[in-house]
Amino acid sequence: MNIKQISFSDINQVLAHQLGSVFQPTYSAESSFHYRQNPLGDLMEHLVPHPEFKMLSVRNIPHMSENSLAYSTFTWAGLLKHLRQMLISNAKMEEEGFKDPALYTSWLEPVNAFNVWKTQRAFSKYEKSAVLVSNSQFLVKPLDTIVKKAWNMFASKAYIHQYTKFGIEEEDFLDGFTLLEQVIASYCNL
Repeated sequence: MNIKQISFSDINQVLAHQLGSVFQPTYSAESSFHYRQNPLGDLMEHLVPHPEFKMLSVRNIPHMSENSLAYSTFTWAGLLKHLRQMLISNAKMEEEGFKDPALYTSWLEPVNAFNVWKTQRAFSKYEKSAVLVSNSQFLVKPLDTIVKKAWNMFASKAYIHQYTKFGIEEEDFLDGFTLLEQVIASYCNL
């Protein structure tokens, strides 16, 4: 995006693009003529089968400036291959390549680990685009770093007074740390 000073508006734009790519209308598995009735429910049913594993990550492609868009063409095979590489390398996919059981946990059947949702609609000025929503250990390292920094700030009483004057107590912070540390431990034990 080549942004010098990142603003909340820029962050909101990225978040809206990511969520929009996930929640655009898609065809149901039964028919290419009927749209899904409950995409959020379908997503949660397939990607969050256990309450301890609920960290979803979203990767979508392509990403390019509007100036380059007119000179670019995309193929489904190329987009999917790139998504698969992103999944394997944990970076910020051929469809058959995603059915490889080695990509998923042993307790989840490969047939349940991967679903394709399709639509003929263009999204955000892209004739073709692809999005991958996964439940993996991808977010564990960044989350662990954030929790460690937050613990250090909490231990030094940084900004605590700002929260306590609005009714948030130290116990609330401790409960939050405990919850996040449990999520991290659950993913690390996979």
